Amino acid sequence: MSMKERVKEVVDQLLVAIEELREREESYKDLRPAPFPPASKKEIAEYELYLGHPLPPSYKAFLELYNGYKGLTVAGDMLSIRSVMPGGEQYEIIKRWKTLSARYGSGEVIDATVIASMGSRNKWIYLDPNRPTSQKELTVIQYEPEDSDEYNDLIEFFKDRIEYCKFNLDQYQEENTE
Repeated sequence: MSMKERVKEVVDQLLVAIEELREREESYKDLRPAPFPPASKKEIAEYELYLGHPLPPSYKAFLELYNGYKGLTVAGDMLSIRSVMPGGEQYEIIKRWKTLSARYGSGEVIDATVIASMGSRNKWIYLDPNRPTSQKELTVIQYEPEDSDEYNDLIEFFKDRIEYCKFNLDQYQEENTE
C-alpha cells in the first residue's frame, strides 16, 4: 500500500470516529470536518523550497490528498500551505508563538514546521526538522504549554486522534449508563 493510500485510510477511519463522537456527544455536535482541495506539485515544491528541506512522506501524501482539513484534529484544523506561508492568515500568529516560546525556554519550536492548530494560539502540531524518525519521516509534536506528545509520523498522530475520539465516546457512555 502506498503512503498516500495509508494516509487516506487513516483519515477515513478518523472521520468515522469523529462522526460517531458528533452523533453521541453534545459538545461535539458542531464539529464538521471539511477537506480543502489537494495541493499541487508546484505548491508543495515551493513550500519545500521555502522550508529549506523536503517534507516527510506522510505529510507530503496528506497534502497531495488535502491541502488542509477543517476540524480534522478534533480540537482544530490541519492547516493549508498558503495559511502558514508569509502573508497567510496563520503566519504572523505562528511567528509570534515561536518567538514567545523561544523567549520562555522552548527554543526547539523555532525550526518547527507547523501543520495544524489545536484550537488555541498556544497549541499546535508541528514537524520537528531536527528530529528525524524512520524512513525520512520527522517527529510530529503535539505541543501544549503544559504537556507535549510525540509521534513518529502523521499517520501515528491521526491514529492517536482516533483513540481520543474513542476515549471521549467511552466517557460519554459511562456517564450516561450510571
